[in-house]
Order: sequence, then C-alpha cells, then structure tokens
Amino acid sequence: MGNQRPFTKTQKILGLIGSAFFATAFILMIVVENVINKGIDEQIYIEAREMAKEVNTDETGLVSGDMEIYSFVRSFHSFYNDTLCWGRIDKVNISMQVKTAEELIEIIDGMKTEEKDLAKDLSDIKQTAERVVESQERIDLVRLHRLFHDLDIHMNGADFELFNITSYKGE
Repeated sequence: MGNQRPFTKTQKILGLIGSAFFATAFILMIVVENVINKGIDEQIYIEAREMAKEVNTDETGLVSGDMEIYSFVRSFHSFYNDTLCWGRIDKVNISMQVKTAEELIEIIDGMKTEEKDLAKDLSDIKQTAERVVESQERIDLVRLHRLFHDLDIHMNGADFELFNITSYKGE
C-alpha cells in the first residue's frame, strides 16, 4: 500500500475531464427529461382543453346531457392524474396549471345544473381554481385533482378509492 505512486499530471487532467464529461452528461439528461416532460404536459393540457370545450349547455345554461358533464369530469381527472400524480406534483408546470385553472373557471361560469350537490361541487372546483390562479399553491392543485377524482368515481364508475370530498354521490 505504501508503494503507490502519486497520480501524474496527465492522469489528473484525464480524471478531471472524465468527471466533467459525466457531470455534463448528467445535467444534459436532466434538461432533456424536463423538456420532454414539458412537451408531454403541454400535450395533455391541449387534449384536456379540447375535451372540455365539448361540454355543451342549452339555452338555459343547463348542461345538455349527462354525457357532456361526465366527459368534462373524466377529461379533467385524467389531466390532473397525468400532471400531478406519481411524484409529478414536485416538479409541476405551474404556468400550465394556472392556464388550466383559468379554463376551468370560464367553463364552469357557463354551466348550470339543477342537481344541487353537483352545483355545490362545481362551485367548489371554481373557488379552488381561483385560488390556483391567485396563489399558485400545490395544495389547491391537489384539491382540484381530488374533487375531479371523486366526481369521476361517482359519475363514470372509475375504479379508485374515494377521498370523500364531494357532495355529489351519484344517482
């Protein structure tokens, strides 16, 4: 052990170059992953927005047909699953989430329903979306996801465990 020679100048330089190469490759990998995730998140946002636009209201402002409200709930539940769950909340694209919250407010402003519990939940979604726009807090994003999650279970029969935060419990 005592017979080891010190590193030569060339070995030290090669070691530094190798370390710099691996550090650069690691940083580049993180940057590429973030760019890919941002592109995926933007595509998810665009798809959810297009699906939400399909929600029709009749001349009285009532949601016309159960299928539209069910699709609305399913599309936004999918959006929040894809952008917040499985650790994504930690690196969420907040500007995209704010745009989505603004869309939600606009859509819900055009909706009315005679179902009192559903109206209460839509109001809760709108208020939570308004908080997302104002404060951009992750806890409000989690609440939005949970509201759509429970509504999706009650309306569409999604097979998930309930958070039990909605008033509407189905028919």
